[in-house]
Amino acid sequence: MVVRNEVSGIAHGHVVQAERIDNVVFVLQGELAVGQRAELTMTALVARLRAALMRSITLIAALRRENDEARLPAAESARDRTEDQLRRARLERERAAEITAELMVKFAELLAKHPELADRVDPGDFATDPDELLADLDAGLTDVDRLLDVQSRVLTRLAVPPAPPAPLAPPAPLDEDRDEAERLLAILDDRDISATHRNAAARRLGRLGAEYHDRVAAGLRAMLADPLVDEVGDLAALGVLAGLGGTFRAEAATVLVRRTRDGNLTDRIQSARRLSRLEVPERHAAVEFLRRVATGAVKEVDGFQQRDAARAWWEAEPGEAKAILAVVQALGERADLMEFERDGARKLADEIRTDPRSHHRGRPQRVSG
Repeated sequence: MVVRNEVSGIAHGHVVQAERIDNVVFVLQGELAVGQRAELTMTALVARLRAALMRSITLIAALRRENDEARLPAAESARDRTEDQLRRARLERERAAEITAELMVKFAELLAKHPELADRVDPGDFATDPDELLADLDAGLTDVDRLLDVQSRVLTRLAVPPAPPAPLAPPAPLDEDRDEAERLLAILDDRDISATHRNAAARRLGRLGAEYHDRVAAGLRAMLADPLVDEVGDLAALGVLAGLGGTFRAEAATVLVRRTRDGNLTDRIQSARRLSRLEVPERHAAVEFLRRVATGAVKEVDGFQQRDAARAWWEAEPGEAKAILAVVQALGERADLMEFERDGARKLADEIRTDPRSHHRGRPQRVSG
């Protein structure tokens, strides 16, 4: 007789692979601890960068009041750098929160199916000393950009695509599905809950079946219309909407096209980045826009924006790594950029040069519904 093992797939006979279940608990608990620490670290960094930005803004106002033209350019450059770092930190914080929320759902599901494993979980493993979060930064062992780069790599490892699904377990009873759907709908519709968790609820609700897709889409549209949801939350919501497939994917693409054309250049880059991940005709225009920004073919683009666009271009079309690398290497040598801008470009060049994706001819998998 073949028995479905909820953790490891198929087991033969009545044997439950307890050792493998223990390993899954251990791995999930470790990933949760890493994800939570990443989220808390970025939260602390956001607070610190906001304070630094406030100081820069205050200094610039004082220099303008005093007509101190000699010090003003350096102060404005420092402000711009802090703004870019703050944007990156916010994006990484939201990314960490989303990944951690997904891991928490998996962890809860595993313990619900195997309650005997509860005594193997030590809540103390999730405790984090706030004083340790930015200790390396305070000690001068790292800098903000390097900390953000490390954060990005950690989260990328946590968010690797899942393995191909094992054969499906018998479907859950309809009443269980309905109860879960009602719980997720309540989260999705609650404006007092963070956009990260509302998007996670929408994504999970969409996986319950096509019968919930219209309701998920309605909740996501409400989020997109809510002025209290920021650009990061909006882009995540559009990603969930696209993941529903079909007309919902086309709807998300239409919104992203508009956002790629309107607004400030930084937000347009992020919208184009999201659009370039979708298997829709509009993605080609998004990639072309990223290519133009990366090569400096648009007005009033700075070095940070060129680097971000180059990264998004590479993520969308790793087969063009040779051309992208040439652009990034040129950025790293430009005398008109600040040293930290050149350093960021050089780090990206190293990443592109050593990443296996740059040596693979195929295109990355995209959301096609």
